[in-house]
Amino acid sequence: MSLTTVDHKAHAFRRRVNVSALTPAAVKSLQKRVTPHVDFLIEKIDRSIGFNKTVWGPGQDMGHAVAYCIADIMGDVTFSQHFNVQRDEKNRHFVHDLPKGVAGIHLVGHMQWLFLFNMHKVLFNELIVGVSQLMALSRSFANNRLEDGKKGIASGDIWEALLASRDPKTGRAFTSEELTSEASLFIIGGTDGMITATTSTLFYLLHNKHALDRLVHDLREAFPPTVEKGRSCPIQFACPELQRVTWLFACIDEAMRISPPVPSILPRRVGPGGILVDGEFFPEGTDLGIPHYSLHRSADIFADPLAYKPERWVTTSQNECNGEKSGVCLRAGVGSAPSFTPFGAGRSSCIGKDFAYKEVSYILARLIWLFDMKLDQNDLTGEGLGTGPEGRERKDEFQLYDRFVSEQSGPMVQFRLRQDFC
Repeated sequence: MSLTTVDHKAHAFRRRVNVSALTPAAVKSLQKRVTPHVDFLIEKIDRSIGFNKTVWGPGQDMGHAVAYCIADIMGDVTFSQHFNVQRDEKNRHFVHDLPKGVAGIHLVGHMQWLFLFNMHKVLFNELIVGVSQLMALSRSFANNRLEDGKKGIASGDIWEALLASRDPKTGRAFTSEELTSEASLFIIGGTDGMITATTSTLFYLLHNKHALDRLVHDLREAFPPTVEKGRSCPIQFACPELQRVTWLFACIDEAMRISPPVPSILPRRVGPGGILVDGEFFPEGTDLGIPHYSLHRSADIFADPLAYKPERWVTTSQNECNGEKSGVCLRAGVGSAPSFTPFGAGRSSCIGKDFAYKEVSYILARLIWLFDMKLDQNDLTGEGLGTGPEGRERKDEFQLYDRFVSEQSGPMVQFRLRQDFC
């Protein structure tokens, strides 16, 4: 797939075709596929509160709830079919096993000698099973949509756009084999990263009352309820009014900085002649990379790097950079700044960044507009141990597990209807 294509020319072709299928207009047109799944998430939480909406409902595992919602959205917007995991438990294992499959791909990419004598099947069978399930799922989705295309069935999803897309330089389209391999990219890129971005933002908002209070105010002021619509939320997917709620995107970016969806490295191989990095020479053929988790926490770049400070992304004037050491002002919702790389960088940066921001912001906005939220004090899943200043010991750090993509649990959240609706 595009993410793992080493040849620059082949990669450039794949990327141009993918980009032509993910234009801003194409993303906006996906509203009818995104909204029903978020509606169901909202309705499920509302039902869980019970008849008396003024009291707090039971704790909800938002790690699972968000994961199931995003998985259904991914299948719908990409392939016009989805796991239906919000309503049906039988396919939920795909959502939970996906990080293991990605971890298997990442592992053998670095340690190809594991293929000798089938050692990978002996040492890391669970990961290899995950890879096999991911590949089988990719093929089934892709083959079904290819058959629909042959029958002339129109769907308006991303896959249809990919089928119709052509390389602007050569006019060439994807072959069936290339389309099938790209299915894995959309499944991986369309689920795990956005699950982490959404759940980590919830976690940090609920551990930082000032940030949550400001976001509640900004969102509800930007989208006032009306007598005619009652509790019906006026926020629409990818609407320009939501994009102007800068504090929301500052909160998302700050969560992705501290708890990046891809905490591991995206390695690059040094080309002919070698390269000089920070005064040290690396010869041709050396693989170089830095974990995003470490990069985003560098005190040389970010002031007070372990603290959750969305305000660092919001400049109050052209000359103010919020004390950041990079010397460059950070801008919320852009997804690229010096040493901030949650969507990668360069030729392999995420082509779905625009859709990711719109989806994550829409889910969070819908939740915060309708409900008050607080942590379930009886279940603090997602927190660190509280015995030290960083990593697993830091209580208010959302705990991630590196599978190349991130794997996480929680947070456990209690909801009640916003009080002016009661």
